[in-house]
Amino acid sequence: MNETTRHKLVWGWLRLFLASAQISLAAIAACTLVVVGMNAVTWALVIAATTATVISRLIYHGRPDPNLEEHKNALGSTR
Repeated sequence: MNETTRHKLVWGWLRLFLASAQISLAAIAACTLVVVGMNAVTWALVIAATTATVISRLIYHGRPDPNLEEHKNALGSTR
């Protein structure tokens, strides 16, 4: 496996994991809020979902790949 393929594979799985964590933790937190109210468990779930979101934003900055510009420049595409 070449380095580019390995990078895309690892980066894709990391992004998928963070997105799944954000969605599932937020949904569980909302259900917990409805069922038990503002509880320590609810706060823990909200903080965990927020942490996953912040980590994702810090790593990806809203782009599909942090090396996206390098890949575009290597391929010779311009905007």
